Amino acid sequence: MKIRSLLPALTALGGVIHVVDLAFAQSWVATSAPVTNWTGVACSADGIKLVAVSTTSSGGGGPIYTSADSGVTWTATSAPLHYWTCVASSSDRTRLIAGGGGRIYTSMDSGATWIESDSPGGFYSVASSSDGTKLFGASSYLYTLTPADGWLASDSPLYFPWTSIACSADGNRLIAGSQTYGTATIIDGTAITRDIPGSLWTSTDSGLTWQFQNVPLGNWSCVGSSADGSRLVGMGGGLAYRSEDSGTNWSKILVPVRTWTALASSADGTKLVAVASKQIFLSSDAGITWTNSGAPRADWTSVASSADGSKVVAVAGGNNAVGRIYTWRAALPALSITLSANTALISWPASATGFGLQENPDLNSKNWTDLTSTPTVTNQQNQLMVSTSNSARFYRLNRP
Repeated sequence: MKIRSLLPALTALGGVIHVVDLAFAQSWVATSAPVTNWTGVACSADGIKLVAVSTTSSGGGGPIYTSADSGVTWTATSAPLHYWTCVASSSDRTRLIAGGGGRIYTSMDSGATWIESDSPGGFYSVASSSDGTKLFGASSYLYTLTPADGWLASDSPLYFPWTSIACSADGNRLIAGSQTYGTATIIDGTAITRDIPGSLWTSTDSGLTWQFQNVPLGNWSCVGSSADGSRLVGMGGGLAYRSEDSGTNWSKILVPVRTWTALASSADGTKLVAVASKQIFLSSDAGITWTNSGAPRADWTSVASSADGSKVVAVAGGNNAVGRIYTWRAALPALSITLSANTALISWPASATGFGLQENPDLNSKNWTDLTSTPTVTNQQNQLMVSTSNSARFYRLNRP
């Protein structure tokens, strides 16, 4: 589906015109998915095809649902009822992986059929390359699925548990986070306890080897990565750090101290969505600043983002609560037209990447034509000069 950012603006009118399609304003919409114990969600790169997993607090496990229309309708898949905790998807949502409760299932046909995989243990988090050929899991160790040998444990240290894992589009670069856990050793009949602090680790060889990251130790709950693996984010209990160089350097994110529990990133790493304190927060500058998205307060358990960051899906519930699935769309850019004697200056925000200007002489026609002229940027505005005529022409921004 093509997203139209604006209702068309008529060049025959004078002055400056700002016409915004209010149907795409920033808002959260509850989908038709059933109210249940949702635990994980993933989406295709365009944000239209969704998959969500659930559990249950009453026994028997929960189902896996998919949507092919941005959450308008949902279908229960053939996956068995189970205590699902996590799910990941290829960029087209054809290939899926779901884990939890000591079982792992994969699908090669958008969830129509599922195959159980030999499980090394219950996964708390899973990740997939964009083509779905490289799969990764996090439990007490970090695992990589290989065609020849199945799930292989990497050289990552033992944690209880590794809580989150994310990868680049090609699956070569990864980031993983772990929480602090306690151990007990019996020495001369006395139990000696100690805490093993959680940390962030990265890999540049598809998870075969891992490198410790120079960030504070603690409870790291969620991680995110850009498509090229250069922009990384790690968050957790009072922890929030970001890197612009694949983990070589890290900087603290200046946000209020919260317990961050879920995180998703756009492909370029500039648009982020994160969960804390039953609220959902958004960033459009790679995590430098954050704003409350206005989502209803709920027990949010997982979020996913389209590649361009314009669409977000979030699920609520978890082991001890039930919730709904919500979707969000970014407010789209405003278009303005300023008329002079024989020309019209059309402007829209330069930050609105991915949009192109189209014109049409007939508002009732679907024959919109792309304007191929390159706009100039002035005062952070894309500007394009067009000639006026006696006939009416309509303009809109369009993102394929």
